[in-house]
Amino acid sequence: MGFGRNAVLDRIGAGAPGVVTVIVAPAGFGKSSVVSAFRERVGPSALLRLGVEHNDPVRFCRDLAAALTTSTSTPTLPLPIAGVSEFTPAVLDVMRSSGTDWLVLDDVHEIYDSSVLEAISAIAWQATDQHIVLASRRSPAIGAASLKVRRRLLSIDHDDLALSADEVRVVLAEMAGADVAGSVTPAEIDRIGGWSAGAVLCGLALAGGRATVMPWALAGVDIHEFVRDEVLVGLPAALRESLLELAVLGVFDVASARAATGRDDIDHALEELLERQLFVTAVPGRPGWLTFHELFAEALLREASALGSQRLDQLRMNLIVALMERDLVDLAVERLLTTDDVSAVAELFARRGHVRGYSYALVMWMRGETANVGRIMARVPVETLRVDAGALRAAFAAALATPDLVRAGAVREALAELEELDGPNAAPTVFALDGLYATLSGDVDAAIERFGRGVDEMQAPQWQGSFPAYITNSGYAEALYLGGRFAEAEQAALRTVSLGRMSGFVVHACTQHAMRGTMALLSGRVDDARELLAEAMNAASMARTFIDIPHLATLDMALLMRDGDHSGARQSGLAWLAERDFSPTCVASALPYRLLAACEVELGKLAEALTHASMAQSLVSTARGAAIFDTPLLAVRLAMSPEPDHGPGAALHDLSQRERTVLPLLRSRLTLPEISAELYVSPNTVKSHTKSIYRKLGVNSRRELIDLLDRTSRPPRPAR
Repeated sequence: MGFGRNAVLDRIGAGAPGVVTVIVAPAGFGKSSVVSAFRERVGPSALLRLGVEHNDPVRFCRDLAAALTTSTSTPTLPLPIAGVSEFTPAVLDVMRSSGTDWLVLDDVHEIYDSSVLEAISAIAWQATDQHIVLASRRSPAIGAASLKVRRRLLSIDHDDLALSADEVRVVLAEMAGADVAGSVTPAEIDRIGGWSAGAVLCGLALAGGRATVMPWALAGVDIHEFVRDEVLVGLPAALRESLLELAVLGVFDVASARAATGRDDIDHALEELLERQLFVTAVPGRPGWLTFHELFAEALLREASALGSQRLDQLRMNLIVALMERDLVDLAVERLLTTDDVSAVAELFARRGHVRGYSYALVMWMRGETANVGRIMARVPVETLRVDAGALRAAFAAALATPDLVRAGAVREALAELEELDGPNAAPTVFALDGLYATLSGDVDAAIERFGRGVDEMQAPQWQGSFPAYITNSGYAEALYLGGRFAEAEQAALRTVSLGRMSGFVVHACTQHAMRGTMALLSGRVDDARELLAEAMNAASMARTFIDIPHLATLDMALLMRDGDHSGARQSGLAWLAERDFSPTCVASALPYRLLAACEVELGKLAEALTHASMAQSLVSTARGAAIFDTPLLAVRLAMSPEPDHGPGAALHDLSQRERTVLPLLRSRLTLPEISAELYVSPNTVKSHTKSIYRKLGVNSRRELIDLLDRTSRPPRPAR
């Protein structure tokens, strides 16, 4: 069904490079149709249709990279490591190098995550040599007014997209025939108001035998009432039931529809639905896959409730199983996110499929759906899982992937009750999960024991080359590294990388290279450390998930500090800590916190240094067996032992939070009354804090305090 919007297409095409086209209109005005028609006119272009799943910055970056590389032969775009906004220069570089002049982001209204919105805005502002097109139901938050002042904005709204009277008649003729369309009066055409979806509704009504245009054609129509009274009521019973069952599936092809519904004749029903133009539309980027137009999907689902809850749950679960067995994990996860049957979810996660006999939960994890697996499984009460060891193992893995240590602890207790942790029923995979739980809880000694036992158990032939063996060896290497057992950690890391190369697993290679790089730096092999950092970064871009921020940050910052670039190391460290995948509570995060504090001491930023040192200390003080913090990291001029060896460092740790706030102000030129005004406290309170600081640091005056801080902020540089 073609609409002649040549004037709109010409306006978009006439925009100079750097102009951002924003198409804003309610649902049903044909924004996506305009986008598709325009892309046929221009040269190389990239299109990403956004959905709620793209509020995950990693998913957004991954799919945008895929859209860009699909349109050209450019190599895979690397994932951003230091925040989504850092992705923007890479996006523009790929567009320039590949000759892709146009980037189209459709359905921007689906995005609410601030970091993704920031990335979209940054792309719009920085694309001074390219064309950016944003389509949305509401104005996107990209600073449109400022773009307009700079003559870099082209606005297209619903008035521009509205169909003319002649175009409405064309739609009606295609839907109901020329004779019927010719009987529609001009007044009835005007009532449609140029709304594309309204024209379609009118066509359906007329095709169903209505003599006149119905009020459902108006914008703001009760779509549910129309679907029920004007469409479904006139369909044969078998076709009506097929239509509703397909609506429950949401997205499908012939094979998945047949597997989910159990209907051998579903392909004939699909052909009839397409012939009758009953709301079915193609899924962009998935040839052969269909879905229902968003205007009607909700109405169809409301009618589908008549099928009964048991049949609805069965259809959804059948579809998910069919998708998993075809390794269409992303579609399966999208369906799972909309499923409310917690018992079925638990059973499904524990189910083993054709992918090497792994559970569905593990397969989803391997495919980079870690966060979604955690969100889905978190909806299932632990009590529901207690009778099923397989489901409990899946829930344990999901809770650790999130990570949610409270829930993980509850699931672990349930596993212990079933003797799944140490008894005769204990599976080798549970040792790996329990090792990860110990690592995240800061019990390094326990992690070494559990991972080590898992490594021993997985020497059996059936585990050779398996993903569980790979991740168990990876966890064992990290536990040994945190435990300061570097020789053993090096061997375990090399073994993990070797297993990955043999089996095609790369998700943990980033961690192994980064840890080996830090150990190389500790032993003075700086060139080796640099090479391993490059390998770690490359592995991170290849894995697209499981990017181990603490270990990467540690090696990256340590090398910059080794070169004397403390400012660069600090900037890098702050960027790493701002990354959404950085976990501030795991013991490994104490390493970048300490390096950051050391940089800030070097730069004279004592208040910030105290904050980061305190955060590191809180992690170290609760850890058990983390001997790496007793190792002097001389290569980067930082003592990693919990207590500094000289100067006022130990006393700095004794300062209260408020005293740490007052300390940098005492170093400034502010008077005590000015400091009290700055902190919104009384002068007497400031005096009290000042006396306490003097006492703890062993000084008698503000001058002595400043001299002391100046001396300790500039330690002598050791010879290289």
